[in-house]
Amino acid sequence: MLLRQVHFTAIIVVCIPIIFAVFVFVSYFHDGTLNVLPSHLSLRPSHDDVKPPAQNAASHSTSAPQVAATGKAPSNVENEEAPPVINTPATEQKVFPQNEWLPARPIDPSCAHLPDLSKILLIIKTGASETFDRLPTQFMTMTRCLPDFLIFSDMEESIMGYRVQDVLKDTLEEVKHDNGDFNLWRRQQSCLVDQKSCQKWSNVGGEAWNLDKYKNVRQSDLSYRMRPNYDWYIHIDADTYIHWPNMVEMLKPFDAQKDHFFGSFEPSQYGDFNHGGSGYILSQSAMKKFQANSSVEHFDHEARNICCGDMLMTIAVRENIALANTNMFPTINGRKPFTLPFGPRQWCQPIATLHKLTSEEVASIWEFEQERIANATDGKPAPLLIKDLYYQYFAPRLVDKLEDWDNMYDDYLTNVWYYLDKDDKSKDWEHFPDQKYIWHQRKPEDFKHDEEKKAHTSFNACKKACDVVDECLQFRWQDDACAMSKNFRLGNPTEKRENQKERWMSGWAVKKIEKWIADQGECKVQFPGA
Repeated sequence: MLLRQVHFTAIIVVCIPIIFAVFVFVSYFHDGTLNVLPSHLSLRPSHDDVKPPAQNAASHSTSAPQVAATGKAPSNVENEEAPPVINTPATEQKVFPQNEWLPARPIDPSCAHLPDLSKILLIIKTGASETFDRLPTQFMTMTRCLPDFLIFSDMEESIMGYRVQDVLKDTLEEVKHDNGDFNLWRRQQSCLVDQKSCQKWSNVGGEAWNLDKYKNVRQSDLSYRMRPNYDWYIHIDADTYIHWPNMVEMLKPFDAQKDHFFGSFEPSQYGDFNHGGSGYILSQSAMKKFQANSSVEHFDHEARNICCGDMLMTIAVRENIALANTNMFPTINGRKPFTLPFGPRQWCQPIATLHKLTSEEVASIWEFEQERIANATDGKPAPLLIKDLYYQYFAPRLVDKLEDWDNMYDDYLTNVWYYLDKDDKSKDWEHFPDQKYIWHQRKPEDFKHDEEKKAHTSFNACKKACDVVDECLQFRWQDDACAMSKNFRLGNPTEKRENQKERWMSGWAVKKIEKWIADQGECKVQFPGA
């Protein structure tokens, strides 16, 4: 008897779930109203999700709540779960299609606020020692609205589906052989793990610099062979940022079917060349002629005897197609917000490129752009001016003094002058950190104020001299040398030194800066070449 009872209980335990499952199955496929599956698991819409048929506007009444086909009043929308998004043509997100070098990418809504970029090819030059530090942020920001772009490096890589090409693989073997410039390239090819682990005992910075100069001419040639149908070919480094609205506006007056080679000039013994980090631009016509008339093998050899690839590229364009470069500074710019020297040459001008940016700074500038778009009434803000970078990045940080700080970082020679005592034999002036600026020492016969005579003796003496020298807007003191500038910039921190005289001390003439800004008034926007 007990055994039969156990069997009966077991049958009930087993059968009830089966019966319930059959009941659910039949109910689900039956055309009735019963639906016992939770709504978030259901494969078909519940009756509550079915919208009522459109009503005739004439019969619509606002005096009573609208009743759906189920006979229920509409639920509170704020508390109702959103229906699942159905992947129909009307709701599918648009994407840039995949090609042999780029993955398929969703088109960000912010791209709608940018001008047409379909006729521009961006060419990014980088190196395997920095690709993972720099490129991912660029993919998420500055390049996200580009239909197409190319990346050239010194090693073949894939980063999140983006393919990086080794532009040096076809460099002449006779140039590579026994050439120390290619030591890093050879080690990279044989590295069995990540590059940082393989190179951490090497002088990667110096080696990467020596290797970099072999890339520029080859990547220009290869870019046109791969993508011959663009109007403009913009070459930048991986730490360069482009403000696309200003870039497109700058190029608008020019005909891409004529020869153009735009950039930002740097002086050299070979003449002014287009600085690669600032970015340089070749038109369709210029690229076509350059590719047809240039011997990349010839310039493989030439690269051994020159410092820099951008300098070599300028020489190659000049020699091969007789095209002179055009200076578009300061719109094409090699600085970044924290090191950009604000002043008469860089204030009201539009800015299109910035250089030497960390990934953190790239992200910050991109977010600043998005804020400007969001705050514009039509989603199209006014052209980004250099002074806008001052208000965003420098003005909130402007103080009268910072210790262990260098605010003269890489300034233009004509804007800086020094007070120092070169007769002081205790100083090694030949190895002075700012050797090039000694050329601009202000001599005693040029002093206009007594305070200038003692400016080099201390930070406070340097400050007093700046206060009375009208053109001085900022100053810096270190080790009995007082520097002053007509420009003002934030600069960079320096290592703290135990010897107080060796510490870098920077100061700003805040009142004079504020007056200078007020005197500028409203800006009249004008692009270079317009």
